[in-house]
Amino acid sequence: MLEQSHYLRHPFNDEFSSKMLDRYLDLLDPQHIHFLQTDLDKFEPYRTRLDDLTLKRGDTWPAYEIFTKFLERLEQRVNYADEALKEAPFKFTTDQRVLINRKDEPAPADLPAAKRLWRERLRFEYLQEKLARSSEKKTNAIVKAAKQANV
Repeated sequence: MLEQSHYLRHPFNDEFSSKMLDRYLDLLDPQHIHFLQTDLDKFEPYRTRLDDLTLKRGDTWPAYEIFTKFLERLEQRVNYADEALKEAPFKFTTDQRVLINRKDEPAPADLPAAKRLWRERLRFEYLQEKLARSSEKKTNAIVKAAKQANV
């Protein structure tokens, strides 16, 4: 029914299975900041098996397993960010660059590599928030001054 009713009528085969896995992983982690390479290696056996598991057995366990690992990594990242923000504030005394679009970058190799990446992102987001607040204060001061000038 899945093959016949799908609007593309694409056969569920190993090629389609591979695309399903890639799209699911990209949907959950488009910037390659959550899943570790070890996680992706663990999911690799599903690359050519999703079609068989889905059609022949109705087995959706791989999707559950992948999503559960995603939630685990997301929780690790949130906990890491909470702890990092409780420590000493970030200092912006050096010229550093952060790669914002990691779509074409590989996943972090392991948890220490992921934590370095998470710290870079957190530092960037922290700076963005500081700049936005500073800009908001300046804008509010300008608006207030303009209103007073027109009174």
